[in-house]
Amino acid sequence: ASVMAMGVLLIITLPMQLSTQLGITALFAVLHGMAHGLELHTQSNFLAFLGMLIATALLHTSGVILGSHQIKIRKWLQHGLACIMLLAGAYWLVVA
Repeated sequence: ASVMAMGVLLIITLPMQLSTQLGITALFAVLHGMAHGLELHTQSNFLAFLGMLIATALLHTSGVILGSHQIKIRKWLQHGLACIMLLAGAYWLVVA
């Protein structure tokens, strides 16, 4: 559900202050991380934990690289990716 909510926020592109954007992103990150933490807690599989750790590191690294180079994403690309997030979140919510 957090992926869907983030997708909706990206689609509607509400104008808001940077501090508000950071706060919302941090809230989603904590809630999303808690959900994955509960998933990992039910599994005692080291490879699942390692995979989650590697995926998280790659996502954070790509975010830092994109942010540090101030890469501007065109609106149509942002909306397209947001729609993919929304649909993927809905799929995972229904299937899982």
